[in-house]
Amino acid sequence: MPLVQLSNRCKLFESIAANTWNKIIRNHHTGNQAREIGLTSDIVSEIEDNRLSFPNIGVWAVEARNERTHGNDMDIFVETTTGQFLWWALQAKVLNLDGTYHDIATFRSGGEYQWTKLNRLLAASGCVVRYLLYNGSANYHYYGNDICIRNFNEDQFGCSLVKATDVERLALAGPVSFHDFHPELAQPWRIITCCLFDTKKEKATYYSAAQVREAVGIYPNSFGNTTILDSANDNSKPNDFSVNAINDFSSSAERIPAYRIVIRSTTSINLGY
Repeated sequence: MPLVQLSNRCKLFESIAANTWNKIIRNHHTGNQAREIGLTSDIVSEIEDNRLSFPNIGVWAVEARNERTHGNDMDIFVETTTGQFLWWALQAKVLNLDGTYHDIATFRSGGEYQWTKLNRLLAASGCVVRYLLYNGSANYHYYGNDICIRNFNEDQFGCSLVKATDVERLALAGPVSFHDFHPELAQPWRIITCCLFDTKKEKATYYSAAQVREAVGIYPNSFGNTTILDSANDNSKPNDFSVNAINDFSSSAERIPAYRIVIRSTTSINLGY
């Protein structure tokens, strides 16, 4: 078994998914609708609450959590090899009481669908774009494998990932439900930290520590271990973009994520890279 599957960061993402699944079930049982903003904030709180167990994760936010009034998306930068990071751009949507996801096929600023902005970001930057779905269904049961052939139960769909192209195709045809995406089109979000990214199946651009440091530097609030980039190796140059490329691409796509999360490899931190 690859060491990444035994890592604390893998276990953390599994725990967050299971907690989200149970939280939404509890909300729906009492007739309450969970909100993307609150659930995303809860994820950050869980990371901060476990900062001693997960010292290789830092979180940067547009606003302090207790002042947030907008934003339901996040960027996650995962160090795959020393000094090189994969950029996951995630757009959150929560499962509603009626079993569907509301407002997916609605126009955003500029008269565009959200997936249009995400696809524009993907084309320019080479980041990995996904919808991050928050789910919970008391009557749904599942046992299967993720893309790196690891078994999981239904509660790992508490935080699931779906490609923007699949969301677009189904949402334009009508309301989309939990069962439209799960299990065939969705992956548990733990694949971000538990699986090695397969560049043979999906192209992606890697970013340097300097570019990631610049991306989080514009955020005024931070949580977790925010010193993890201080000693990161700046010699790596995995692309030909400018040091401010992440911010530039995000601005062009009219996307300012509420949170940016950086996850460094434990090996790099231990070696002082």
